[in-house]
Amino acid sequence: MRSMGAGISMVESFTLRVSDEIPPFFVRPEYLYRPSQLGRRVWRQLNKSTSTRLVTLPWGVPLLVEPEEFIGGNIWRTGVYDLIVLEALIRLADPGELALDVGANIGLMTSALAYAVGPTGHVISFEPHPDLVRRLQRNAELWRSRLDWAHVVVDPVALSDSEAKASLTMPADFAKNRGRATLEPGCPGEGLTVSTKTLDGVLGTDQFVGVIKIDVEGHERSVLTGATNSLSSGQVRDILFEEYNKYPTPVTRLLEAQGYQIFGLRKNIFAPRLTPSSKLGMSLVTERTANYLATRDPLRAARRLTSMGWQALRG
Repeated sequence: MRSMGAGISMVESFTLRVSDEIPPFFVRPEYLYRPSQLGRRVWRQLNKSTSTRLVTLPWGVPLLVEPEEFIGGNIWRTGVYDLIVLEALIRLADPGELALDVGANIGLMTSALAYAVGPTGHVISFEPHPDLVRRLQRNAELWRSRLDWAHVVVDPVALSDSEAKASLTMPADFAKNRGRATLEPGCPGEGLTVSTKTLDGVLGTDQFVGVIKIDVEGHERSVLTGATNSLSSGQVRDILFEEYNKYPTPVTRLLEAQGYQIFGLRKNIFAPRLTPSSKLGMSLVTERTANYLATRDPLRAARRLTSMGWQALRG
């Protein structure tokens, strides 16, 4: 068996040594690799829309968005949102696998996972907020009718550390950014009661998951605590998550204790950048980076994520 130290040395050899700087606006990857999107942005800026709009994502999937909302507006202008996460999902998920989108919002990441795993795969999309569930289900129905996709299932619950009822809090600006609702206690804002499940309860003991994306506004540790059995048994290979605190954190400690290697994810013009935690110094966090990968197969992840280009922007 290859030692972890040897594996990490090989991973480091894959890491790109190119500049991390992203020049602004028209030379961003979103426009450099899809020049037509720049024209769309100019036209859409001149013809502002306040109604629900249908866009076609670079991988050919239709999506209904709200141009005046933060996430929907980013998709409307650039064609994508959170490009580095989309790229990682598309590169890491394999056809035929089960993938999970935890905190799915309107379904952008769900669509990328469904595209990557294909019709022989399966995607479960978790979203507890009733309004977002309606939008997510509407997009899933759109994919079913236009693409004949039957492999996406929407589960209108939150994942946490217990199966119960919990308060989902929406901050004052939630209408402008519907990605900010949280189950974390003590956050100011309006609350509503939602149902929660655990990942262990969802998966049981015999389901393998290729990729999980978790974006739950600070509730990541609770989600992972509810997945202790699934993580320890090796049922989950790759986990994409957000982390805004200094390394090591409760989230990274939990994952490392279960045998996962942590990497920082960042984008530059020409490709993703994958940085092992051993090379990140005292902090995993930079001003531009809050996205991370935990993987049980660091060599596979390095091979998948350090090749040049942006598969999510190929069109």
